[in-house]
Amino acid sequence: MAKTSEMLPSNYLKQSDFPEDYIVTIGKIERKNIAMDGKPAEYKWLAFYDEFEKPMVLNSTNIQLLSKACDSDDTDDWIGKQVIVFVDENVSFGGELVG
Repeated sequence: MAKTSEMLPSNYLKQSDFPEDYIVTIGKIERKNIAMDGKPAEYKWLAFYDEFEKPMVLNSTNIQLLSKACDSDDTDDWIGKQVIVFVDENVSFGGELVG
């Protein structure tokens, strides 16, 4: 049998890619259009980690946490830094705990 996370491939890292805490090295930070073909442009910031082929879409919380972890608000200073990616089960969205 297959897991639903395997049945729904993504171009971006997602929560299910991190079943445990993971140390990653920031390779680059880039702003890209992540909209599906034929849809209006949707520009988001992405973090590319040396350990993964796919990037992670950054939300405002993750941007702030990376800034704090890297001790800089300049993303150029983040390159080459190692950070721990983890799932916080207490994160809520739309009134629901989503992790």
